[in-house]
Amino acid sequence: MNLTKFTFLKPYIDKCLNYLKDNWRKNGDWGCPGDNPDSESNTWSTASILYLFLTMETVGKEFATNAIKWLLNCQNDNGSFPVLKKNKNKDKEFIIPSSFAMLTYYVYLRKNPNDELNKEIESGFNKVLNYILDNKEVIKTELGYEMYSWRFQNIEKKSGTIETAIVLMHLHKILDYEFKEEKKKEIIKVIEGGINWFLNAFNSKWGRDPNDNKRKECPTAYVLMVLNECNINSNEISEAINFLKSRQKNDGSWGPYFEYKKQTGMGLGTEVVAFYFSTPIIIKALFSNDKKKLDNTKIKSIVWLIENMKKGYVTHDVNPEILIWTTRDSIFSARVVQRISNISWLNKIADNYSNLEYNNKELKEENERYKKRMINLVNEGIKNKYNPLINSIIFITTVMGLLIITFIVLVFHEMFPAQSIPLCYTIGIAIISIINKILWDKKI
Repeated sequence: MNLTKFTFLKPYIDKCLNYLKDNWRKNGDWGCPGDNPDSESNTWSTASILYLFLTMETVGKEFATNAIKWLLNCQNDNGSFPVLKKNKNKDKEFIIPSSFAMLTYYVYLRKNPNDELNKEIESGFNKVLNYILDNKEVIKTELGYEMYSWRFQNIEKKSGTIETAIVLMHLHKILDYEFKEEKKKEIIKVIEGGINWFLNAFNSKWGRDPNDNKRKECPTAYVLMVLNECNINSNEISEAINFLKSRQKNDGSWGPYFEYKKQTGMGLGTEVVAFYFSTPIIIKALFSNDKKKLDNTKIKSIVWLIENMKKGYVTHDVNPEILIWTTRDSIFSARVVQRISNISWLNKIADNYSNLEYNNKELKEENERYKKRMINLVNEGIKNKYNPLINSIIFITTVMGLLIITFIVLVFHEMFPAQSIPLCYTIGIAIISIINKILWDKKI
């Protein structure tokens, strides 16, 4: 039974969605990347969050239209997107915001087939798609096939794992668009070449950072997601999952990816800033690739989601400014968890959640309330799960009982006075009701 019927994570998802709505700005965009009202307008934030809202169908038409218009106004003449609107057509071409904009255009066209903006959106969609297809890195192998990858920015020297994974996932999602056959074949070929790059480019250990060739949690998670999206089997998937599990912290989270150093004060020192938050991405990857098992790693990660989303947004220990991105990614992860969960998981999660140690009375009391709620949901789930079976058995026993009574009355009618026949039926129905009550109480 799917936990969406129990609104398992829905209260936390809704609170975080409201946070994102509250930080949407009237001109149609979200900031870069925190919730500071003076922060720069950001295409990556705007395209990805609008995509989230469109897929969940939680915003009105005016909201979506304003945001899509803002994206259209940010698009470079060659189809690409800058990260910041102010850098439009200034040799600032970034693959991730371009890819998210492509996907968002596609979803908007699907959701609004008769929109007055569709002609302009279709033009923008085709331009950014062609930009992505034309700006890939090509490696020709000795065996004659090609491998494709993408760089974060047009001036970067090395292709990136995360960038390539995001592009491939988005290209796979748009395959059912009404492309001409030749165009569709081109996209499929590019996807296949990108998968080849993952499976062959990193000395048979994908998920490495191109800057230091070390395996990192976040790139590994992205590769797992793209292999799952494209239904690709690899012998190294289990190894990659075990690698991620081995790097989990005690609180259920993972370390940041990536980090960089910046000058502090008068240039007297440096501080490490965690720019990208790994945990929600890794949670999504683990649950997407391993749907059947609920192990301790997953339980701890779900508890982490609950603990961090219940306040309505998700913070970052090292870099508290990136609230919008961490909150957005946590919603994506929570949706995956909720979609594939089942009733047996719920009891395990509730039991584990009750065993956590808290530092203050308020959290302990909240935990007890949560545990009771989980137990009630489990009981409700069991009851709902068996309702159809119980109702069928009750119906069958009732019909059979009435048929048996009727048979007895017809065969032995000479032994019964006519006035006693209604009494026989009454006694029979009472016996049937008692049997049905026993079946219901024992839940078979």
